Amino acid sequence: MKSQRVRGVALISGLIPAQRLQMTMIGAIGQFEREMMLERQRESIAKARSKGKYKGRAPTARSKAAEARALRAEGVGATEIAKRLKIGRASVYRVLSPSLMFHAPVRVSDDQSTTLDRRVRPRGVKLSLT
Repeated sequence: MKSQRVRGVALISGLIPAQRLQMTMIGAIGQFEREMMLERQRESIAKARSKGKYKGRAPTARSKAAEARALRAEGVGATEIAKRLKIGRASVYRVLSPSLMFHAPVRVSDDQSTTLDRRVRPRGVKLSLT
């Protein structure tokens, strides 16, 4: 058998088609096993749901939405809200996004002495006046 080097990979002439077949078969068996595992998992979940035992993960951020909105109304920032409620900052933004759609305060200043608050529309959201 003759061995060649192509781009750092050793290729043995005559065995390439057999190796390709072997890798294809191993991959197909692996894929089959994965699909069988997922099917068994779905069946088990359906069985548990029918018995009322499988309810999924409790939505922590949504259950604390009222608290997050109250803290935001007090002027607390998203990072601080996340720390106080022990939820992620992205969850805070997700919970607040409907209530802050057109109410997010932005500080605009020309110089250090003059600061003006204004309300802005999020990028990509069109304002409808009807």
